Amino acid sequence: SSPSVNGSGPYGVIASANGTLFGATGSGGTYTSGILYMLVPSGRSYKQKVLHSMTGSDGTEPGLLAMDKAGALYGSAIYGGSGGALCGTAGCGVVFKLTPSAGGSYSYSVLRNFAGGADGIGPMGRLAIASNGTLYGATIEGGVATAQCQQGCGTIFSLTPSGRAYRYKVLYRFRGGADGEYPMGGVVVGATAATQSQLFGVTSGGGDVAECYTPQSVPGCGTVYAFASGKKTTLYGFRGYTFNDGEIPAAGLTATATGLLGTTSLGGNQTAYNSVGTIWSIAYSGTGYTTLHNFDGVEYGTDGRSPDSPLTQFGNAYVTSIQQGGGSKACGFYGCGVLVALTL
Repeated sequence: SSPSVNGSGPYGVIASANGTLFGATGSGGTYTSGILYMLVPSGRSYKQKVLHSMTGSDGTEPGLLAMDKAGALYGSAIYGGSGGALCGTAGCGVVFKLTPSAGGSYSYSVLRNFAGGADGIGPMGRLAIASNGTLYGATIEGGVATAQCQQGCGTIFSLTPSGRAYRYKVLYRFRGGADGEYPMGGVVVGATAATQSQLFGVTSGGGDVAECYTPQSVPGCGTVYAFASGKKTTLYGFRGYTFNDGEIPAAGLTATATGLLGTTSLGGNQTAYNSVGTIWSIAYSGTGYTTLHNFDGVEYGTDGRSPDSPLTQFGNAYVTSIQQGGGSKACGFYGCGVLVALTL
């Protein structure tokens, strides 16, 4: 498809009750800053409609979307926006809303322009929506600057409806090291009665093992964490090569009736080519960590490498997308990417 019209670099999609799919692309569109789109069922295929082309000043590189009960869509763009001299011309990112109106159109509005520094830089991953309409998310940088995280190790934040506006609050600033750093996957709310007031997420770096190095060259294999009542608790620290349990959880979590499902971008079975990621599960308490699948990553491997979106439930299976590895050989050594379904 033409990047100038339909976007390029799609992320995962979400579905409405009538089967319409909603998603975002990280680039392309009228201003090359990405688009928000819908796919409407039409017989055995889908028709695409662009809902908004990101302009840069209202966000650049949007990611995963979330939907409330009224059908409004919420998301974040890691760059762009009008706030944050600390981020230069790239912008510190935004949180946005798409409000449905009569006739099937949507109106776009920015709920938060990030300012950088202690305020947070680069909101990334899917937002969580509480029953009262409060939005929760994470920024990959900003917060507390350390020797390892010079721009800050990341934050957890909330946006609470207040009249026609939203009130922004930083709930937690990661400190790096054993506390974790660079929370790339956003947050989810627990799916059981006992965990519905808790947030869960992952950091792509940090933890108590220094043998792994993230794309930011920060030691630590990553962590799984819980947040409730102002307190952050590390549930699990990935141990990487020594224990074959994966490295760099970056795609975010999926909450289920029994616990959390997630992926890692690297690590896993060291007998596989380059150890290129896992699917795993863990209880809400942090116990019972289990590797459910090791990606093969071999040349033209059947199941791909480095999963890059959270698992989404379809019936009794959970599906994730892989942009590289597996599939057609037309894209070269690793293949063109695949959709992978895991049945528990």
